[in-house]
Amino acid sequence: MQEISILIVEDNEEQIDLYKTGIEEFNEERHGFKIVPVFERKFEAADSAIRSQYFDTAFIDLNLTGSSGELQGKEIVKAIRENSRYPIYIVSGSIDEDMRTLAAENSFIEACDRDEFDTFKTLTEEVMPMYKSGITKVFGSKGLIEEALHKTFWEHLAPSKKYWLTHELNGKVDLEKIILRYALTHIQEYMEHNTDGQKVQYDPAEMYIKPAVKPKMHTGNIIKKEEEIFLVLSPACDIAKGCENFIIVKLFKLMGIEDIVSLKSKEPALKTKFEEAESYLHNVWPQNPAEIKDVAFKAYDAKKDCQEKYEKAVNKTKDMIQKFVANNKGERYHFLPGFLDFEAHIADFQEIQTVKSTEVEEYTSGMTVSTSFLKDIQARFSSYYARQGSPDFNFKALATTYYEKS
Repeated sequence: MQEISILIVEDNEEQIDLYKTGIEEFNEERHGFKIVPVFERKFEAADSAIRSQYFDTAFIDLNLTGSSGELQGKEIVKAIRENSRYPIYIVSGSIDEDMRTLAAENSFIEACDRDEFDTFKTLTEEVMPMYKSGITKVFGSKGLIEEALHKTFWEHLAPSKKYWLTHELNGKVDLEKIILRYALTHIQEYMEHNTDGQKVQYDPAEMYIKPAVKPKMHTGNIIKKEEEIFLVLSPACDIAKGCENFIIVKLFKLMGIEDIVSLKSKEPALKTKFEEAESYLHNVWPQNPAEIKDVAFKAYDAKKDCQEKYEKAVNKTKDMIQKFVANNKGERYHFLPGFLDFEAHIADFQEIQTVKSTEVEEYTSGMTVSTSFLKDIQARFSSYYARQGSPDFNFKALATTYYEKS
């Protein structure tokens, strides 16, 4: 039985009863999952619970008893955001504009009018799926990150304690950030290791940092100018020195690539022929098997032939898409998967441009390719432009000449 822990900050007994009813209904129907609520009726007790206990989500009333007209529930929301990492449902009859704006700007915060809130529905359609996704288990105070940090501290940092205590810094280097990066590299190593020996498979979301953290023109940033999208490929060392020109490569929508469009354009006509053949077969095929005629057999063969041609065309298109997605279309191209409002794109290394530092303001930046994936793009980019080849001979003619002289 997996237990989902929920903090409920509410001082209205009628509302508490509604919560209990919804939770009981959920626990009776959802086998394998159990809601474990912690009810707190006062601000001080709720504030203490946030700082000392682990929860998967919270239901918060804004107007608590003894608040002297002030919405102390807002302080509870603030405390969760500052000390914890789990979704918040503001369930109140006193939701002000500030809280509604906060909810509109953050999808992990929901502003719900008390009279319209359905406890069972929310637990079933939102809280349980959120828990099953692993988000709270990863980011929670007892989550995978905390577990990896624990191992990093005791198994990796502890043996090197003397090194860090006697570390000599050259110049103005922030040792705290160095240790942070040290910890993160070890956490990454744990995340890339499967104890069951299975290959680690990544999700497109892991390729991007969205919104971008680094400045607009930085290595790996995906930038946009009007309707065109680009990837910044200038070396980080050049940017750090204050380069006057930035190198960018143009990105093209995967499903807009000419090779794919050309193949896909052939499918509709073949599909129509297949559907027409299928319809004709349906009309001529006799109801009584004993009455089967040659015309029915011919219609069946025609339908089968059209179906095979259509399926062959579809598979050919899929194969072409897979070549781009798997980066098997040569070193000229590199695939960038879709994520949120960013569609799947292809970087074409023949579409290189430069942007002057004075033109940077013409571009907007929305996301960054994370370091591990960026290195792969840079390696392909370097390989494409570093390739060398000798002039071609007429190999067929030479082969004939050598053969005749032998």
